[in-house]
Amino acid sequence: MKKLLLLVVSNLLFLASFSQEYNTIFKEDFDDNLNKWKLYDSPSARTTVNTGIFILEHKRNDGAWSSTVPVDLDPASNFVIDTKVTKVFGVNNYGYGLTWGGKNSGNLYVFLITANGYFQIGKTVNGRYENIVDWTESSAINRNNAQNILRIEKNGNQMFFSINGRRVTNLDAMPFMGKNIGFFVNKNMKIRASWLVVKSDETAKSFEVQSYPPDLVIENLELIDPSKNGSLDGNEEAQISFKLVNRGRGKAFGININATPLSSAENLTLGKVEIIAELSSQSFRNVTIPISANYMVKNLERNIRIDVSEFYGNDADPSVINFYTSEYSKPDLAIKQVAINDKTDEYQRGDAYGNGNSIIEAGESIEVTAYLQNFGQGNSENTQVELILETTDKNITFPDNGKIIEIGTIASGDYKEIAFYFYTSRRYTVKDIPIFVKVTSSHSPNSEQIPLNLKLGERTENIVDVDIKKIDTDNDVVVKRIEGIIEPTDVEQDIPETRTDGSNTLCVILGVEKYKYAPNVDFAANDARTFYLYAQKVLGIPEKNIFFRINENATSGEFEKVFSDNGWLSRRIVNGETDIIVYYAGHGAPDSKEKVAYLIPHDIDPNYANTGYSLDKLYASLSNFKAKNVTVFLDACFSGTTRNNEVLLAGVRGIVVKPKESATFADNLIAISASSDDEFSSSYPDKFHGLFTYYLLKALKGEASKGKPLDVKTLFAYLEKYVPVQAGYLDRDQHPTIRGKKTDRILVEY
Repeated sequence: MKKLLLLVVSNLLFLASFSQEYNTIFKEDFDDNLNKWKLYDSPSARTTVNTGIFILEHKRNDGAWSSTVPVDLDPASNFVIDTKVTKVFGVNNYGYGLTWGGKNSGNLYVFLITANGYFQIGKTVNGRYENIVDWTESSAINRNNAQNILRIEKNGNQMFFSINGRRVTNLDAMPFMGKNIGFFVNKNMKIRASWLVVKSDETAKSFEVQSYPPDLVIENLELIDPSKNGSLDGNEEAQISFKLVNRGRGKAFGININATPLSSAENLTLGKVEIIAELSSQSFRNVTIPISANYMVKNLERNIRIDVSEFYGNDADPSVINFYTSEYSKPDLAIKQVAINDKTDEYQRGDAYGNGNSIIEAGESIEVTAYLQNFGQGNSENTQVELILETTDKNITFPDNGKIIEIGTIASGDYKEIAFYFYTSRRYTVKDIPIFVKVTSSHSPNSEQIPLNLKLGERTENIVDVDIKKIDTDNDVVVKRIEGIIEPTDVEQDIPETRTDGSNTLCVILGVEKYKYAPNVDFAANDARTFYLYAQKVLGIPEKNIFFRINENATSGEFEKVFSDNGWLSRRIVNGETDIIVYYAGHGAPDSKEKVAYLIPHDIDPNYANTGYSLDKLYASLSNFKAKNVTVFLDACFSGTTRNNEVLLAGVRGIVVKPKESATFADNLIAISASSDDEFSSSYPDKFHGLFTYYLLKALKGEASKGKPLDVKTLFAYLEKYVPVQAGYLDRDQHPTIRGKKTDRILVEY
């Protein structure tokens, strides 16, 4: 009984230690490689990031291997590091797990477990490993190749180490050697990680009461590109840079920075910005957001909106940066010069053995140098060369056959040497020496084999005869405006600027095309981006009055942030004067048991719809805000299907799920939905939009009222007429629905 009591008390203390509130400063779910884990595949190790899994494999028979990224974690703060790891293969008593506080591979801390149930804590200092806690057996470890969740928590001057929710040991807090956090494996072992999260209380300190508020302003917003041509070129890494200034008399706390593409983000990668803990009055912080373009990028104008939000709601007005991307300037790799050495060194140094007449002859050993030159305008990145001998003739020997040489980058106009040797017997008679090279790079992963044109009995340039000079190339790239990727349709061209005064209107735009746990919603991001332009031009709403989130930025946390009682909307509403417009494009889903309809944010699994954002909750929040008017547009359906009529929910094929209607619905609220409960909301592929959104935009553009003021009744009549007709041409049934009383309200004054 005493032992049981001690266990209960221990567990209570354990839970209490984790009651500290933290803010997430780093989150990795490995859906992409935005955090820039080093990826490689060599004879020593392999790492990959692919669809929610990080693979780390150490191939050698000795030593260990780590893979880390820098995380801006203050070692003086209280923090938590969490990860889920699984051993794929390896010896059961070899360790693997977390590394933290590291400077490099020779200076780091490790928290390791083994598949046979032991854990260890240690550190490597200048390449020498030292135990901190020796190997200790623990029943908390899931053995063999099972998943294990590892946690490191610092609270005060103590660090606590846990496995699968059970604390296994604690230590005095240790100073960091550096900022690197990641994973560690021993020899001949392969592991996979599902996620890595770092939280800190750095931004959740007891903020002192401020006498005055801060005033955050974005200044000097620009693109800093290495080529300095004002454009983001293909295969170029650049930065969006700005100065975040606090002009106010009070401090700002817990500052989040969001970058959201307003135009196509195809072939672009935006990095993440860490939370700024605080910004003093009359001070500034230089902020950089990494951005890169891949090899497939098009010549196109890009627009990215920068949002800065503060813990207490003292947000900066959003800003938009406009720049162009330029198509990748391709490299042009060729081997046009090859030299040989067939002269025997008198001291027998080197691999050449022959008479030195620069002629390949039977019975000689030949040193070859091939010059791989880049005649193109673009750099060749991650260049590799494979050496190939294509013959089974035993009279020629090529020791490096099959060898892969890592060349790296060959700049435009530059060259790299490829050196090897081969030898023949006196019986060798084939004139064309069948030695080839296969050149691959990031741009050309499947290049053909290149013959070196080495010939028996013919003179070849000797190495000492070769005078290689760098090639002069013209690297000027003309930036052309080409509307690529998604061609603009009629609703995206000639958007009118109307007389509508939207200065007292708040607009929330949420579009989720790419989901973490669900099929994509075709064109939903394009729907949201285009509605954003209409909100500004047609509805006359100022930039600062628009809350705009798409894809991975439209999370459940952002839904709470904008609609909650003390959220983005409630802090900006003037009772009885402010209008609210809400637009959503994405998945909706019903809870099959409760028959309640839910909007599905990016990070929610629709099979667990009740973890999404319910329409009941949305309408209740909007009804309680005391706004003048509220208008909601929902390009989503709640029947358990997608825009392509695919089954969204497991186990409901052939079953129509009709959600119950929300009970709380104020008199000032109008909600227009894309379809009725038992239908699905279609896409309109020819127009690159949702069918409902396309006709909504046409109506707002002026098609519905023919230049007269557009009220809700006229707008819905237009949708009710045209959406079902076009749906019929798509062999589908879709009928928009409306709920609410004040249909005479004016939306647009042309």
